[in-house]
Amino acid sequence: MTTLAACLALAALGAPGTDLVGEGWAEAAALAPGPERGALVAELLRSSQGELDGDSQRLAYEAATRAADALELELALAIQEPLHERVGAIWSGYNLAVTRHRSGDSAGADALLEALLASAGPGDRVNLWNQRAIFALGDGRRGPAWAAFGRAMGLGSADATAILAREDLAGHNLHRAKSGFRAALNRTPDHPWALRGWGLALLSAPQPRD
Repeated sequence: MTTLAACLALAALGAPGTDLVGEGWAEAAALAPGPERGALVAELLRSSQGELDGDSQRLAYEAATRAADALELELALAIQEPLHERVGAIWSGYNLAVTRHRSGDSAGADALLEALLASAGPGDRVNLWNQRAIFALGDGRRGPAWAAFGRAMGLGSADATAILAREDLAGHNLHRAKSGFRAALNRTPDHPWALRGWGLALLSAPQPRD
């Protein structure tokens, strides 16, 4: 699970409590983190109805995160799919999209991020466009990736600017790389990727190109 996904989820769920609704959820909370707890959480999400309290959402998020980090992607999806259906939040959809992409469902991941953009606020829109771009770049779809990065940059994303500058640096386009890293640093002066990239661009020598 990415750091961004964790921040989105934890910020939305707030501080943990102890009042889980329903005997099944209390039983799941009593289990040690692992596949057994994850399977029970997935079953509870499928079989229960009504609004999920914050503690149940947090337990489901943590179970899915553990499964995704352990590359138990089927279990992670079994939790995240019904969780997002029940919660319908940006964080739950974002986490589900990341797991879909990791499991090979690139189209499903992108479609979900596109759907989330329809109701997202300005801050979330930046993150969603960045993630769409990263997915596309990882899949080798450079045209859609550049278009999505452009949308993120238009919303003020230093991350998108730094990633494109890194691509320029990898292609030995040093002038464009320096300009990109400089722009990212102007937006976020302590941006770690841009600081490292700027240093590498200054130290790099132009390479012969075909």
